[in-house]
Amino acid sequence: MGYTITDIAYFFNNTKGAIRFYEDKGFITPERNATGYRIYNAKDILQLFYLRRYREYGFSIQETIDYFRSDNVHSLNKLLVSLEEKDQELEQRQKELANMRLWLKDYQSKLRMFINYPDSFLLLKINGYIYLNIDFFEKGNKSKDIIHAWINASPWTNIKSVEMPMMNKYIHPE
Repeated sequence: MGYTITDIAYFFNNTKGAIRFYEDKGFITPERNATGYRIYNAKDILQLFYLRRYREYGFSIQETIDYFRSDNVHSLNKLLVSLEEKDQELEQRQKELANMRLWLKDYQSKLRMFINYPDSFLLLKINGYIYLNIDFFEKGNKSKDIIHAWINASPWTNIKSVEMPMMNKYIHPE
C-alpha cells in the first residue's frame, strides 16, 4: 500500500513543498502511479522519520540528507562515528551555553546593583568583561591598562556613551 504526498505531509506535520524538497535532494524516492502521482512507501516514511529524528539531535538537514540519501550506503560503524562526533559538538555547545548563562546571571546581578546605586560604579566587571561609566574618563582616571583591557575584552567594535534614565552617562558596547 502506498501513501500520497498529502498523507506524508500530514504524518510529519510538514508541507508538500518540504516533502518535494527532500525528494529533489535524493533523500526519498517515491514511486509514481499510472497517473504520475507520487506514491510513498514504508521506506520513504522511514527515511523521513530519520530526517526528523536526526534534526532533533542537532544534525543539519544537509548532514542527514548526505548520510541517509537513498543512493548512499554507510556502515553502522560510520554512523556510530558520526553520532559520537555530534555528541562532542553538543557537549561543547552545552559548555558554551552554560558560560553564556553565567555571564547573563552575573550581568543581571551587577546591573541591578548599578541601577540601584549608579553613582557608586566607575568600573563594572562582569565575567571577563569590563564596563566603564563615562565618569571613569571624566574624573581624570587615566589608567591605560584598564581602558586597554576594557576595549580588548569587548567583542563589539562600536562603543558609545548613552544616557540612561536615572543614571550617569554609561559607556555601552553595541
